[in-house]
Amino acid sequence: GGDGDIWISASPDLVHWGEFKPVLAAGYRFWNVQKIGPTPPIKTEHGWLDIIHGVFSPAGGTYYYIGAMLLDLEEPWKVIGKTNSYLMMPEEPWEQHGNCDNTVFPCGAIADYDKDQIRLYYGACDYAICLATGSLSETVDACLKGL
Repeated sequence: GGDGDIWISASPDLVHWGEFKPVLAAGYRFWNVQKIGPTPPIKTEHGWLDIIHGVFSPAGGTYYYIGAMLLDLEEPWKVIGKTNSYLMMPEEPWEQHGNCDNTVFPCGAIADYDKDQIRLYYGACDYAICLATGSLSETVDACLKGL
């Protein structure tokens, strides 16, 4: 593994890096068979919530999907849950046609704990930046239940 997988490392000074550990390998579901990638994680009471992208390239072209995983708070290289299904796929016209067709690519998310809301900023077809909102607790629950 390595090229299309998610890894974690540590640095004492943000210059020198080491302690590389694999976190999650691509290909645990069809929607992320080629590669996966993370966004900055969000701390929750259940673990670090990380919105991820997955890539699938059937005969008709390449598709980028959005899913999520939950990492242990103390040992963040340990996955304690992940979505089996994707949370988002390219459905809207601006997500299906652009510079890189059929792409929803998570860039980062913000949690509003008081409103139980997650705001996900994502790229669409390398053409637009979009905002999706959803329930923070339902996203964590989907990871824990493997939905």
